[in-house]
Amino acid sequence: MVTEKHARRKGIRMEQDIVAEAWRKGYAAMRSPGSGAGASYPKPDVVIFYEKQIHVVQVKTTRKRTLYLSKKAFEDELRFTETLRKLGFDAKAWLYVRVFKTGCRRLEKWIPLNDGIKRVKVWVDGGAVRYEVH
Repeated sequence: MVTEKHARRKGIRMEQDIVAEAWRKGYAAMRSPGSGAGASYPKPDVVIFYEKQIHVVQVKTTRKRTLYLSKKAFEDELRFTETLRKLGFDAKAWLYVRVFKTGCRRLEKWIPLNDGIKRVKVWVDGGAVRYEVH
């Protein structure tokens, strides 16, 4: 059984991996400690600076074959992106989902987010990760 603390650590490691990968590719990136935790301002999981764009990322990891997320799960990323745009930056919001399956290659998906999205459904279909937005 996976405890909440173990799941949180796995999510933090995934965020750290994304930041490290961005730096290996020559981008600037940072992770926000305590992201989404009780602040009156948005605290996204990861921010990546690539060329003249800012990518704001919500990171989710799961072992489930199907994952349902409401807008609340990525609200901070949308608010942060909107503020950056108001300030004149070219900013994009993303949902990064990584599915852990025993004995399987890495299954992951980068999903573009926008304000019109109310829910996201993510599922494993064979060896690929699929998604629907509503």
